[in-house]
Amino acid sequence: MEENLQERLAHLKAQGKTKLVVLGRFQPFHKGHEDMIRAALATGLTVYISIDHRVDEKYNPYSPPQRKQMIHSVFPEIDLDHILVRKTVASGNGPDITENIDLLIKELSVVTPPEETVIFYARKMQDKKDIIINGVSHQAVHVIDFLCRPHGPYELLEMSPEAMKGVRHASNFRKNVIACNDMLAPQVAAYVMTEHALANMNNRPVGAGKIHDKPIINAAQSPDASISTGEYQQKLLKEGKVIIVGEYKDPKHKDNSR
Repeated sequence: MEENLQERLAHLKAQGKTKLVVLGRFQPFHKGHEDMIRAALATGLTVYISIDHRVDEKYNPYSPPQRKQMIHSVFPEIDLDHILVRKTVASGNGPDITENIDLLIKELSVVTPPEETVIFYARKMQDKKDIIINGVSHQAVHVIDFLCRPHGPYELLEMSPEAMKGVRHASNFRKNVIACNDMLAPQVAAYVMTEHALANMNNRPVGAGKIHDKPIINAAQSPDASISTGEYQQKLLKEGKVIIVGEYKDPKHKDNSR
């Protein structure tokens, strides 16, 4: 955890900021997010988490309910009503996004008024976009700059460059969920592995609904002493169940250790 993070939060609290909104995609929820939230809770701030509603196979594989589950598994003390799903702020070389920025500010203000709130955001170079605000084109800027000061009403707290160096970019998780498990809380790592297992075994995207999924059963050992493990596994297969034997290994993962 960044050493002076709690001090920075305490300073903001002394200025009347009693609420913290952690803004991100959380694809997935990793230890960088976790450290920020722990520091905020330790400071006595009320924490809100704003997650992007987007879902796509390549960049945003986990659905909002999946990300809520990840976060809540680590922080059960955070009310689910404090995990907000926001509309995506359109960016890039598209239309004027003034209306979308105004809508996001309005939605946040209902729950977290600007005068009481600080927004945490990890600014990355690859997040810079060319956008249009009020008919004016802005090149290579962060959308967050129009939600927060100097252009928007909210106070911004950024992760320091030193802390950013210690957090691998989230795309690494999506490329290789096993190798990057050390950057996830154990609960999240287990959840992500299960979700990938379900997706692979049922031939569907990770973020798709699971209503038609076959359940995963760890059949490494029979729960019934009177039935051998082999017989138990055969019984499950005949019933059409999806089984794993021992620890699940992602079939897309290449072991380069040999």
